[in-house]
Amino acid sequence: MAKLIPVEGEMYNVTPTDGKKFHLEQLQTLLGGDIEILPAFAAGYCLVVLEDGKRLNLLVNDVASALSRFPLDPIVGPALYCSREHID
Repeated sequence: MAKLIPVEGEMYNVTPTDGKKFHLEQLQTLLGGDIEILPAFAAGYCLVVLEDGKRLNLLVNDVASALSRFPLDPIVGPALYCSREHID
């Protein structure tokens, strides 16, 4: 199970379209653009974020930032938190 973490509001569960793995197109649709994958603090997990979030001056995502392996470099915009094995 993966969690979509919006900047504001509650996070919610999302599942891959095929029931197994998130593919690039689904990730881009969920997050609203080109993505990048960052390591999360928990082993085997990652955060999928918008590649241009900082350039676009998106708001800081405090929840996603707390889950990041790099807490001094805040995550901006929406993020998907999931197991690495669920990314194609």
